[in-house]
Amino acid sequence: MDILLIIKKFRWARQQDKKIFRQIMPFVQAMENLRYTALDQKNYMYLKAVSDNIGPNVLENVRWRFHQEDIL
Repeated sequence: MDILLIIKKFRWARQQDKKIFRQIMPFVQAMENLRYTALDQKNYMYLKAVSDNIGPNVLENVRWRFHQEDIL
């Protein structure tokens, strides 16, 4: 009898966890989006600083060489 009670409590706890995760998941995704955009902006600043020190048209030359318009 004790095993059935433990299993019942475990299932109830799992259902409660699912409800909570459904409620907090948008906030977790928003935090991940903020981290991604902050990292992307940091990488852009580093790349821009390095390319400015090398020369004014470095990024344009890289775009032209590799035919990639999405490089910065």
